[in-house]
Amino acid sequence: METESRFLLDSELFEDLKAYLEDKRSALRDALLYSISAEKMSGPPILAEPMVAQDTFIYALSEFEKRAKDLDVKDLKRMDYERLVELLSNILWNYVEILEGMCKELFEQAASIPIDLWDQELYDRLESAKVFLWDKLKEVDGFLGAMDRALKELILTCLNHRSFAFLKKIRARIHKVLDPELTRRIKKAEVGLYNAFKAFRKEYAHLKKLESQIETEQYKFQGYAALNNLSINELRLYLRLWRLLKLWRKVKKDAPELAKKIEKTIRQLTPPGKASSFFKEYIKELKDNLFDLARRNRNARDIGAQARIAMWRGELHTLGRTISGFRDFLLETDPKFKRKQLGLFKRGLQESPRTHQLQLRREEVDLIDHWLQELFDAQELGDSGDNDYTLAQFKRASKILEDMGQPLISRAIMKNKSADLIKVLTDINELTSSLPEVSQLMLERLLRAFKVDAKHETLTETPGFWPLWEVHHGLSYYHKSPQHIKRMKTYKRVTQHLKKWIREHDLNHHLQEIEHEIHDIQESLQEFYHQSKKEISQLEKWELKKELLEERVFFSAFFSYLKDHNHEGKRIRTEFVFLEKYFNAIDENLF
Repeated sequence: METESRFLLDSELFEDLKAYLEDKRSALRDALLYSISAEKMSGPPILAEPMVAQDTFIYALSEFEKRAKDLDVKDLKRMDYERLVELLSNILWNYVEILEGMCKELFEQAASIPIDLWDQELYDRLESAKVFLWDKLKEVDGFLGAMDRALKELILTCLNHRSFAFLKKIRARIHKVLDPELTRRIKKAEVGLYNAFKAFRKEYAHLKKLESQIETEQYKFQGYAALNNLSINELRLYLRLWRLLKLWRKVKKDAPELAKKIEKTIRQLTPPGKASSFFKEYIKELKDNLFDLARRNRNARDIGAQARIAMWRGELHTLGRTISGFRDFLLETDPKFKRKQLGLFKRGLQESPRTHQLQLRREEVDLIDHWLQELFDAQELGDSGDNDYTLAQFKRASKILEDMGQPLISRAIMKNKSADLIKVLTDINELTSSLPEVSQLMLERLLRAFKVDAKHETLTETPGFWPLWEVHHGLSYYHKSPQHIKRMKTYKRVTQHLKKWIREHDLNHHLQEIEHEIHDIQESLQEFYHQSKKEISQLEKWELKKELLEERVFFSAFFSYLKDHNHEGKRIRTEFVFLEKYFNAIDENLF
């Protein structure tokens, strides 16, 4: 039965299933009619004539009663009515079980459909299927009673012509002939069908009422520039998630059963990891818009820029609320996490590893909002930015770099100097500065900083470095050469392999592979070195300096990772002693 009832809500297949059920009804009719003819003493079985616009059960029962009355005494004496009852009971059980399965499958399928896809077409199909099944249940329920009476009359007639049948007559008069469980199962199916559709209708009405409340809010997405730059699948994913989270928040207290269905749909829609990756792409689109505007308006302020920033902030705030809402949803629907908190749920929100990436995305949103506010304020100030202060800060940075370049400087002092340098460079605020050469000056200071910090490697571990680097990278690295892209792919591939083997404590089994991987990096750096030696324009040198800085930052972050893995990290670090020599040689060629 499971196979036949899998597609109740598919209109064509539902019609096929109705035809299948009709065949079963016809089979029941034929079996009923044949059961009488098979008991006759002579002649071939009397088969039923084909029906013409006649109801199957009414026709079959009428024919059964008529043929039962036509049986002569000899037929009645030898009739095996117990076998007849068993035969008809089996056929009826088969038919009733099919109906039961269809009733159950109908609402199981409705429950499997994502709740945000419930529409009027689904409602109409479900109602049509419910009416059809209800009619069939009522029909077979009435038929069972009439069939039981007809069989009882036949049995009593048979017993009247037999000896020593007094007790059997009493039992036949008192007890039902057909299995009473048939009637109970039909009644149970009727109640279940009625209650299930009633619950669905109530949830559907509630859902549509809530959807109408949030429908007007959806119009704002039409003006979201970053969102509409994403792929159509990503756009649909975000809008569905936003709507489902809105619905879930509205019903989680007042309609827990509906909330569970929404929860199921959200979990089926996207796992946390996939959602985090999508949010990351969306955030990148917003950052690209931000940095593009900052570059184009460095020397010119306009009112239109402020309007765009205000729109982007509105879009960003919606994204931030969606990320927070999804994160809170995961926490509030996680039984293990709630039990762990023992009533201190809110205080422990940051401790769930499943939502850690979402928390990072939320922090990114807050940082971008801060940058947008700064850019908005800078647009309002116009050209009144203090370039003299900016140049003075660069001079302070140069003085700190001289101190950092002392040969015998300790790691502790280097760490403090790195913090001072990052603070000075952050105060410059490359994002909003109106100084035309601010990015070039920032590049030179950062290159110098990584060169003098090569021994202690403190810069990428300094608080404030990564936001500073992200702004500089976003403003300057909007174009990358194919050679640089190829080198970065090599670096990422090699370091991912090394990190994996370190985590698995499996370096000894990959010594030859490590040797080949390191060799690939050396070849890439060798090509970079020869590229830097060529006679090139100042603009080309500027691009190579940017590439050098990005590669220094990448490896500095990787070496910080190695420090957290003690012995194995040290083993890998010694394999990269050649790196600084290449970087210094390239640096000398470019300056």
